[in-house]
Amino acid sequence: AVNKKYCDEGFISVTGGELSGPLVLNAPGAYPFHVIDYDNANYTDQKNYLYAAVRKGTNTPFAERYAFAVTSQSTGKKNNIINERLDIDPNLENAHYFLKWNDITTDTEHSFMALKSDKGITFYMDIECHNKNITYLGEPTETHHAATKNYVDTNITKYVKKSGDTMTGDLNIDVRSGTTTGLQAKLKLHGARTGNANPIGSIYFDNNNSTESGEFSFSSDDSNLKDEAFFKFSHNVRLNSNELQGVGGILMNVDGYIKCDGLSLIRFRRSTNGVVDNAAVQIERAHTNGRRTFAIRGNDTSNNLTDLLYVYTNASGGDSVEYKGRIANDSDLVNKKYVDDNAGGGGKPEEYVGRGFHHVA
Repeated sequence: AVNKKYCDEGFISVTGGELSGPLVLNAPGAYPFHVIDYDNANYTDQKNYLYAAVRKGTNTPFAERYAFAVTSQSTGKKNNIINERLDIDPNLENAHYFLKWNDITTDTEHSFMALKSDKGITFYMDIECHNKNITYLGEPTETHHAATKNYVDTNITKYVKKSGDTMTGDLNIDVRSGTTTGLQAKLKLHGARTGNANPIGSIYFDNNNSTESGEFSFSSDDSNLKDEAFFKFSHNVRLNSNELQGVGGILMNVDGYIKCDGLSLIRFRRSTNGVVDNAAVQIERAHTNGRRTFAIRGNDTSNNLTDLLYVYTNASGGDSVEYKGRIANDSDLVNKKYVDDNAGGGGKPEEYVGRGFHHVA
């Protein structure tokens, strides 16, 4: 038999009491069971505690979980609520609530998330919303803040749409990031065409004060032939006294020309007959009289660099082709003076005596 003192000191009354040791639920499927009266509960003085923690020597909870129900004023529906609360003095303390998991193979803790009174909600893993929205997001004020649709729509003029847009400032592509070598900045234009009649990529230039618009483009076709791919300029190209280097060939249009100082000097054609003004390569007359139209340079008999053969424009009597080079070998050209000096008698070379000079068409 036991007495009352044994029962009072060794057991807790079913109406409530205090444990001095752990409560172990050791049966399979055992769990604490809470009967909660939502209709008479609230979050102030009628809390349905699921648990409460008190500091030693007090009966006032500082950490607690409790349940209650409240009717929504906007929908009229009853909301069943569970609150988790920490009581702190914010002047002296912060409230931090962590959700963690533990790797039993390494006995290492990992955090899912943390609720912090001084910093808000911190996530330590990616968030999957399963195609749901994040709503009532504040307007961003820092560079790392998420932006709302309203913010983007309101400030859309600050950004460029991927689908196509207009920039009002410069586009500066800078890939250096403090590195001084081994870097290349690229601007790539990707198009798709089977023929080369139209370009696959173009850069356009417009002047607000001119009707002339420029285009720099590239064309290619599906033959994969290099000769069928080319760059194209809509206007003249000025190199500002720089050289055009590494030229493998020049393909001229019919009746194309080379100019200098605004004057056409050499013209190119596909000759169709032997008449005047139909030569394949035509060197144009100098722009005025008393000028040399073209010249072939070389050393004279005194070994001085000069014009050996040139066309000279005369004011009257027709222009002349003049030669001032060596006249010594059988294959050398001769000029009028040489013929005049050597075509008569008196010791003149016999091969020039009595010979006529005529043009053979």
